[in-house]
Amino acid sequence: MSDTFCKECGEPSVLTYCSKICANRAWKKSPGFLNKECQICGEPCHNMYCSIDCRASARQKFYKENCLICGKEFTYHRIGYKKRGGMKYCSLKCAGSIYELNENFFIQNTDIPLVYQTLGFIYSLGKIQDYLKSDIEIRSMRPLIDKFTEIVGSTYPIKTIKRNRKIDSVLIIRSRIMLDYLESIGLSHNVTSHEFPSILDEYKKYFIQGFVDTPNCTVHKKKDHNLVIIVTKSYHLIRGMAEVTGGDIVSRRLEFCLVFKDYERFYTKS
Repeated sequence: MSDTFCKECGEPSVLTYCSKICANRAWKKSPGFLNKECQICGEPCHNMYCSIDCRASARQKFYKENCLICGKEFTYHRIGYKKRGGMKYCSLKCAGSIYELNENFFIQNTDIPLVYQTLGFIYSLGKIQDYLKSDIEIRSMRPLIDKFTEIVGSTYPIKTIKRNRKIDSVLIIRSRIMLDYLESIGLSHNVTSHEFPSILDEYKKYFIQGFVDTPNCTVHKKKDHNLVIIVTKSYHLIRGMAEVTGGDIVSRRLEFCLVFKDYERFYTKS
């Protein structure tokens, strides 16, 4: 029988400790246990790092770049983005600053008819694409997109998308000021959820005229009047326009049609 005893429990043992349990207990009682600090987060630990996450962070390589817009130095660790032409700007705000846009277009007091006609254009063909990035998407034909960019002073690129033999132009503008305003008056991320904008009554005719000047509206010219047909997927929006024009609402599958006569030529398609 061995004359050696476990230093932890006193049981006979060939080694210093009779089991791993006793060895761990003795280790935890030692003066050096948890006297070290993690090199990443500074938490007490018995190794260089307190967790797998801190160990992985220590092994990451960080790189430094200067923002092309504000000149601020920033760090990154995804070298693959840099190789693909990224990591040029320190934030989304600086990345969007390379393009110009009149962010206060809808809250200015000059040329009221044009402002609300453009608002109707956005309600007809646009939506909020991303709340966090402040992205607003407008999808239509290229001539209409070009006209819109000229009005709001936008230099954002226009992309061309071909789907089912149909070619559309897509414009995505980024502006927190413009998005907050449009969202506050009823624009949504889904065209079916658009609300009729909360604007003054004297401006509603301009809003509807801007909606008419899009592919979502057709005008049939008669002898004494024009028959206007507006199509949209939002019932709240079509109901608001019906209250202004006095037209009739017709439900068609997942869309709603508004039919009214244009005697006063407020809503004549340009």
